[in-house]
Amino acid sequence: RLLGAKFLPPDRPSNIVNRSRLIDRVQNTRARIITIIGPAGSGKTALSAACYRAERLSGHHVCWLHVDDSDNGPSFWLHLCTAVALEHTSQDFSWLEHPHENSPLPWINALINQLAKLEGETTLFIDDYHCICSKDIHRDLKQLLAYLPANMKLVMSSRADIPIPLARLRMSGQL
Repeated sequence: RLLGAKFLPPDRPSNIVNRSRLIDRVQNTRARIITIIGPAGSGKTALSAACYRAERLSGHHVCWLHVDDSDNGPSFWLHLCTAVALEHTSQDFSWLEHPHENSPLPWINALINQLAKLEGETTLFIDDYHCICSKDIHRDLKQLLAYLPANMKLVMSSRADIPIPLARLRMSGQL
């Protein structure tokens, strides 16, 4: 059974700092991969959640995934694909019922193909990516990023740089 709280951003705290300039920057960038990096308590999650709400108000599809230490295995891909499926309920995600044995690549490829068929923009927020220490997940996420459809944006928050080679994406203006 999946924990529903992983798929919803936290409630807006009453003492949140207004970050309209940063929210606008995230919303209006041409980059398809956005990283929000900062130390614990710096407001990464609050900023991501504010961007999530702003994207939702703009009529875009938004997906949220909060990761933790328990996501350093196959559950990462189940949770990521489920986050997208929860937003796009009219789409067929029946392939999620067939667990991957040795490699999540069939799911990743199915997700890429599914995303490419969607109308409108979708933004996927992954919160606390620094909890992911699995080299396999980093490698497989690189596959997703390499083929991320044009209608998809990925926003990742972390306490440390994302351990994926991002130079090519940065040079092409996608990061």
